[in-house]
Amino acid sequence: QVIGGGEGRADGCLDYVVLNAGVGQLRPSSLTKHDITEQIFQLNTLAPIALTQILLERGALREDRGRHLVITSSVAAKMGVPLSASYAASKHALHGYYNSLKAELPWLRVDLICPGSTDTEFHRSHVGGSGQTVMTNQQNDSPNIRRKFLKMSTSRCCSLLVSSMTMRNKQGGEYWIAEHPVLLGLYVNQLFPGLFQKTLAKIGPLRVKAWEQGLDLYDPQTWKQV
Repeated sequence: QVIGGGEGRADGCLDYVVLNAGVGQLRPSSLTKHDITEQIFQLNTLAPIALTQILLERGALREDRGRHLVITSSVAAKMGVPLSASYAASKHALHGYYNSLKAELPWLRVDLICPGSTDTEFHRSHVGGSGQTVMTNQQNDSPNIRRKFLKMSTSRCCSLLVSSMTMRNKQGGEYWIAEHPVLLGLYVNQLFPGLFQKTLAKIGPLRVKAWEQGLDLYDPQTWKQV
């Protein structure tokens, strides 16, 4: 989805643009074929970059008018994610491009929104997955059942995203939107990367094992089973 504001303006500029399309991945790196990685990069990385370049070339974003880009990234842009290596790489690349672009064009506000796991259909349509993972949290609409899973509600995520967009920050920024323990992991990775890597090295094999057994990767009970 490409969402633009101010589409009726006579000068052809956009007040803001939200680049929100993306695809996920749930599969070990050793089992992910190169064409799958290419598909992920095409949608997650190359598509928003191409759209941004078109908008800049056509003057839809310029210093005296429209100058606000909102990019839906992921917490995977900030850390390694077992079972999602290609996905994480595509989001890391996204940050590299837009942080460099901001340095070249200081007048352009770029918000990099980094959601964690959110209660949507996202992982049901992931690329290159086994299709075996049981998504039990989407099979029961009870709030009490949903609360125990490691996902943020869609409404909460959207509310925080909009709040980030409306903050008075001329240069934009990077916004982490996640539940604990993912949010805690982001801070640990930022401040103590060596410690975080040691922790991730223990979590990774367990997550792969859970995937192989077809268990719900977002249910805390899964970790007890594996």
